Amino acid sequence: ERLGVLPCCFSLVLEGWRHLFRSTRILEEEIPEIYRARYEPLLPHMVLPLHLTAAVQELHGAQALRNRAFRRQLQKFPHHFLHATLRGRGLGEAVYYFDTDKNGVVQTVFTAWTVGPGFAGLSGGCHGGGIAALLDDAFGALTNTHLRSIGRSGEAVTAYLKVNKMG
Repeated sequence: ERLGVLPCCFSLVLEGWRHLFRSTRILEEEIPEIYRARYEPLLPHMVLPLHLTAAVQELHGAQALRNRAFRRQLQKFPHHFLHATLRGRGLGEAVYYFDTDKNGVVQTVFTAWTVGPGFAGLSGGCHGGGIAALLDDAFGALTNTHLRSIGRSGEAVTAYLKVNKMG
């Protein structure tokens, strides 16, 4: 039984993006530099999550494009808490969808994770610490790629994140 897909959408200003990939077999040097340090294209068999495509459609009024979707490079982050340690233990693989403005500056990042029972808290709902980790990852995806797209280092970290239990 799955708890569902938890889409996390964060947006600044919206506009399109022009980089199209030539084939389904994309070489690392063909991936825009702003994504190359952390992300790689979706594998050919992977589909865009329905919640992600619905969110893109609702926000932009346009169909989600596969060439804007990426996954985390596991070989570069073999001990990452979400992408390696928890993956397969209640947490599926994340899909990141990046939108840029006409100047190539990342303005919007959608992240979609599939969560299952192994990610549940005592109440059976999604674990609060897990939700905080997913939000941290989504904010990090936006912050780091946005900084890279404006020529900065793209190395920002979370200094403080507090979660309050409601109810």
